[in-house]
Amino acid sequence: MSADVECANSKDLTSDGFDAFVVSVEPILRAALVARHGRDRGAVATAEALSWAWERWERVREIESPIPYLVKVGTSRTRMRLLFPKIEPLIAPREHEFEPGLDKALRKLSDRQRSCVVLIAGYGLSFAEAGEVLSVTKPTVQKHFERGIERLRNELGVAGPESDESVAIEIGVDEDA
Repeated sequence: MSADVECANSKDLTSDGFDAFVVSVEPILRAALVARHGRDRGAVATAEALSWAWERWERVREIESPIPYLVKVGTSRTRMRLLFPKIEPLIAPREHEFEPGLDKALRKLSDRQRSCVVLIAGYGLSFAEAGEVLSVTKPTVQKHFERGIERLRNELGVAGPESDESVAIEIGVDEDA
């Protein structure tokens, strides 16, 4: 096959919407896979899922909700390559704007709790959006998020919203008065 034919075929596929599909899907897909597997494996899983989608574009573009499907594809395609599965640090070591113990505390959460916390608190998805990405219901996401946040607070020794101190700060009460 000549280079001209390959370019023409690529042009035909991208004109059918694959480029726009990647632009719209990739950020949420990456967020879900990084939340689930860590930064490095999540990036590889995203690339694997999008590669798979490109190879099967005619089929993929007919799927009503492709993100949950591609999350599963990325997870399974990277699982086959791992001899010793592990969760890489979610936060790069050079980043200091986060609590230093956050990465270690996140690794102690269950996969589902970590995914919910990172997608909602880290990437700003709603409970419903996170539920769609993870293929679970909104109440399930909310429960895993609440349990994950509570466990993070316990691990990091941070007061929750129910503590007297946080309520006083939240409503603006001057404790010296």
